[in-house]
Amino acid sequence: MRILLPVVWLFMPWFFLQEVPAQEATEKEIFIHIHSGLKTIPVRKVIDYVIDEAEDEGITEIVGNTRHAERDVWDIAFTFIKRTKVKELGWRYGREKWDLKPMNEATKYYSFPLDNYVIGPAINLALAKIEGKGVQVEEIRGRGLRTQDKLWQLSLRAIDAQGVSHIQEWKYDHKHKELSPQHFDHSDLDVALASCVTAKGIKYSALKKDIHLEEFLTKASKLHKLELADLPREEQIAFWINVYNATVLRRVAEKYPVKSVKEIKGLFDKEKLKAGGKSLPLDELRDYLLGGDFKEPRVLFALVPGTKSSPSLRKEAYCGRLLERQLEEDLKSFLSQPANLYATEAGVLLSPVLEPLAKRGTLLDFLNKAGSSLPPNVSKSLADGEKEVKFMEYDWGVNAGE
Repeated sequence: MRILLPVVWLFMPWFFLQEVPAQEATEKEIFIHIHSGLKTIPVRKVIDYVIDEAEDEGITEIVGNTRHAERDVWDIAFTFIKRTKVKELGWRYGREKWDLKPMNEATKYYSFPLDNYVIGPAINLALAKIEGKGVQVEEIRGRGLRTQDKLWQLSLRAIDAQGVSHIQEWKYDHKHKELSPQHFDHSDLDVALASCVTAKGIKYSALKKDIHLEEFLTKASKLHKLELADLPREEQIAFWINVYNATVLRRVAEKYPVKSVKEIKGLFDKEKLKAGGKSLPLDELRDYLLGGDFKEPRVLFALVPGTKSSPSLRKEAYCGRLLERQLEEDLKSFLSQPANLYATEAGVLLSPVLEPLAKRGTLLDFLNKAGSSLPPNVSKSLADGEKEVKFMEYDWGVNAGE
């Protein structure tokens, strides 16, 4: 155990994190590649060693906090939990000189050979990995939780100077030595969206040579179906929404300055996207999300087929951890716009974006559940049940905003 604890500390800044208070509302995913590649072999070995020792000692939870105290100086605190027994340790770390000093009496009894020369470079590497993602980190919070025999849930939350939390989670199968990220790497799509989404629409000309959009789709095409199936439900939905939107962006950008999406023959019903072990057209992917394993009608306000009738495209990729919030924002934004649904003397007019629900026989049920998100006059007309529901004409013009 004397060797274990400093080794745990060695990699705690990466993933053993406690939860962040609710006021830290701004969250983004971060994706650090530590599950594959030659450079991560030592990391995986240490993770295996730490978890092995933790299970031998009966430790069920490890919580850590690394805070930037002053220039190149960090304060580290860790809590090791064994049932109801708690041990708290703390260090002060000088990043420039690789200097690690115990900060309380209990910590003095734990040491590791060549502390400064082994642990120091590893801490610097961990910080550099996060900073390499463009995060000027001020605090890192981590958590390792033993969920069942040989299975651990690991998480990281790196907080920057603006209070934004950058989050990554892993599942660790100690029996098979497998460390699996619990989300897909959407960072390339984030960069592409930031460059092309404007208040007026999409700058397709900016995407013609965008390597980030292509990188995202390439990674998505290489993801095995079993890897995708191992991700949480919300992450799978986010993955497919992102793949749909990225595919449309690429195809419209290739043909731009095309005036109508209809000019791109077979875009929705014949051309097959290949991702996550599937090969299917965009229309089938939409229906798969509406039904199949997911039954998520709100994807209609997230899927953007590149037309003027489309919902607005977010300036960020979807991600599992934030999916509920993102979909609710999309739904309320779309349904609150008078141009998308309104009541008249003759009946209720709805955006054609909602038409797939009518074809599935779930439209009225969906609108009833939407409740307060609907304009009051529309809610009243639907409640009366006497007025006819019709759809507006679809505008196939490209949603360009050059």
